[in-house]
Amino acid sequence: FAARLAAKEAVLKALPGGHWPGPVPWADIEIVHHDDGLTALLAGDLLALATRHAVSEISVSLSHCDDYACAVALVESLEPLGSRRERSDDQR
Repeated sequence: FAARLAAKEAVLKALPGGHWPGPVPWADIEIVHHDDGLTALLAGDLLALATRHAVSEISVSLSHCDDYACAVALVESLEPLGSRRERSDDQR
């Protein structure tokens, strides 16, 4: 359970903006197994955010032992990095 929660937190932090204002919509992030590894599926406002920034895939890696759990999320986008910066600056 702790590794899945760590994965959801990593996904949230890896999305454009790097934070979420207000209560975190944990139920809108689902960590799923595929033949080639783990990925995250989004719903609700998080899906809308990812769609606005042309996010094409979110890969996830989990690790845990008896006492600790950690996760890393990699967000891939079809949009060039420069245009993402410009859009973020426009929204401020």
